[in-house]
Amino acid sequence: RGHPTSIILPYPQSGDLRLCSRYPCLPLSFIMPLAWENPEAVEEALGEINRPDNTSGWLLVAYTGPDSVALTAKGSGSVDEFLPFLKDDEMQYVLMRVGGIAKDAKNKNEKVTGTRDVFIAWVGPEVGIIEKGKKKSHLGDLKAVLKPFHAELLATGKKEFTEETVKDRSAGLSGSHEIE
Repeated sequence: RGHPTSIILPYPQSGDLRLCSRYPCLPLSFIMPLAWENPEAVEEALGEINRPDNTSGWLLVAYTGPDSVALTAKGSGSVDEFLPFLKDDEMQYVLMRVGGIAKDAKNKNEKVTGTRDVFIAWVGPEVGIIEKGKKKSHLGDLKAVLKPFHAELLATGKKEFTEETVKDRSAGLSGSHEIE
């Protein structure tokens, strides 16, 4: 009755461990969560970005192995500061705070600005299609740690990657949430 209990077995063709409940068996690497190599540094950087008095800042997470990531850089500036760290042959992730976002004021003569936290998935133009597919499965784990954020963007090129583009594309009514 129901599904049989899932078990972990060595797979005959390759010898790697697989989770089996019904065929086909899935490799454990397919279902294993993403590993964070320096979680304390990530937590500290998130605390710096999320301070209420902070109007800018960023952190960059990159792969250190097939299923592991680490905080590789952080700063207090904006896009121009982290753009040199983005590699054309890698997938990387940025959480940044953008200041100077216009907000509705109670008094129409008053100009009020605030901040917006933006999660950006960088897919370098030289990343292969298979690598994109494998690493896309980590997106949920990354977003669960690099939070909170108000908007999510995909960046695939540096030509239009500016602070103004991030502000524009991260707006709720923006038609495109991609930076090419």
